[in-house]
Formats: sequence, structure tokens, C-alpha cells
Amino acid sequence: MNSDAKTIRSVSSSIGLKEWAAVCLALRNGKQSLLLRKGGIHESGNQFQIDHPEFWFIPTRFHQSSEEIIPEEHDLLDTCCENKPKEGEIALSEYAVVEEIHYIRDEAKLSRLKGFHILSEETIENRFYYRTTGIFAVIVRVYQTENPLIIQDDPSYEGCKSFIEFPSSIHSDQMKPVLSEDEHADVVKRIRTSLFGHEA
Repeated sequence: MNSDAKTIRSVSSSIGLKEWAAVCLALRNGKQSLLLRKGGIHESGNQFQIDHPEFWFIPTRFHQSSEEIIPEEHDLLDTCCENKPKEGEIALSEYAVVEEIHYIRDEAKLSRLKGFHILSEETIENRFYYRTTGIFAVIVRVYQTENPLIIQDDPSYEGCKSFIEFPSSIHSDQMKPVLSEDEHADVVKRIRTSLFGHEA
């Protein structure tokens, strides 16, 4: 992670994406800038698009199975449990801006993404074959706030849905990029090269 990133960005969105707390922490720590998702994305005009180009991350599953992430990152699970918000509250600390979306139909390409995410091989394979064959690789620029924004949880946020909409936009003018411009550009380049054999 780039501790010297000084660019401050104002953000505002009424949209939140549910993501495992361990993944949110990996995003915050600069360990990944890639989401491997199945839902919340559609194809229009032969272009893959995400429903919302910017959103807050909503951490979920603070007490998840260690088998779902790679062994090297199991310590993230303890950190997540230690920092779990109070009952009935949601802590918003990470914000994403979608930069690229790639649809992976060839399972062999999944192994090329090792090192760009913390999910275990079994987890990725299960997502790849869930309902239909394939998975979306979403490259995001991640921003973080030092002090989490606390909002109230709501029963309407529950259920099997990727995105939720808050009653109003959640704003912060103190968001710092997790990675510098150069660091992020390098990660994007390496992801493209891993997927396509060259920078797309």
C-alpha cells in the first residue's frame, strides 16, 4: 500500500456492494484491486457493464470459513473479527471506482489471476460454475477513509443481492487512494497481461 498517497477525493454514492469483510480489508491494504463477481453485471450493446460504476463496500461475513481464502491471508479473518461493527451498524471505509470489466469464459485463465486476489481456488471455481459458466473480473480503483462512516443497518439490506441502495447518498470528502497512480497503473497492466498475454 502506498502510504504517501496524498490525493484527497470527495465521493458520494447511495449504492453499496456487499463483499466479504476479508476481501474489503485486502482491498484496503492494497493487496487486491480486482473483484471476481457473478452478479450485478449485465451486457448491453456487446459491452459488459456493472450496474453502478462507483459504490461503497459493505463488509459481510466477519466470521467466515478460512477455507474460502488463501492460507497466506488467514490473518485477515482475525482482524475482521476484532473490528466488527456493533450490532445494527454498518461501517463504510472503502469506496470503489470501476475501471474495467472482463468476462472470463476459460477456466484456465483463473489460475493466471493468482496473486491479484485472496480467494481460494475452490471459492473461485464455485463462483465460476455457479448457474452459468464464467465469471466477471472487475478492476477497481480503491479509496479509503481513515475513520469509518457509521450508518444504521436495515432489514431491507438483507437477502441474496449484491448491490443495495441507501436512503440517501453517503458522502465523504476525505477519501485517499489506496495505491498511487503509478502503483495502480502497474497492477492494471499486470492483470491485463495475465489475462491476455499483453496489455489490452
